[in-house]
Amino acid sequence: MLRHVYLSIVVLLVVFALALGGCGDSDEANSKKLLSQAEGLIQQGKELQAEQLLTDLVARYPGTQSGATAGKQLDRMQRQRDLGERETISKVLESYQQVFRGYHAIYAEYPRSLTVLDQSEYFFDSDYLEGITPEGYQVYLWLNDDGSGFRLWCVSKKSARGYAVETLDSALVPFERDVRLKKLKARFQATAWDGKLVALDAAG
Repeated sequence: MLRHVYLSIVVLLVVFALALGGCGDSDEANSKKLLSQAEGLIQQGKELQAEQLLTDLVARYPGTQSGATAGKQLDRMQRQRDLGERETISKVLESYQQVFRGYHAIYAEYPRSLTVLDQSEYFFDSDYLEGITPEGYQVYLWLNDDGSGFRLWCVSKKSARGYAVETLDSALVPFERDVRLKKLKARFQATAWDGKLVALDAAG
């Protein structure tokens, strides 16, 4: 009797182990298929779709080899995106700085406001600044009302990180977008917060 019970337990354990092995093989096969699809999308230049597929793969099959590969691929894509965002923002902020430095070279001070900039005979006005700001990006501009300087913050709607520059410093200072925008909105007021160029005034 005991021998019969023992054999039954052994059979059940073997069946259970085989079932688990089968599930693992199925997960590996399914995750490998998704990874292949994602890599195909990347080759076609459809990175957003590929990223969504990779994210889904990692969520559904975290313990598989393909899941680990997908996680590394997502990390690489994020790093590449961050570098691209930084390069774009750097060019935007450099262009803004050149405009204000040109103004300073003519008038011996920086514009005290966008209204002053627009009413001057300087060629580059606020329309120009807004025009050189790419779609999906926002520049927050603070001009000191005594003409002594300015500060710029630039963010992308697709990135959690933004960058700022000071009047005489071209070095980009990184910041967390949502945290910084919350502070700006608490400290300043603006006619419109959703434009590509947002002029900031001290809150009353």
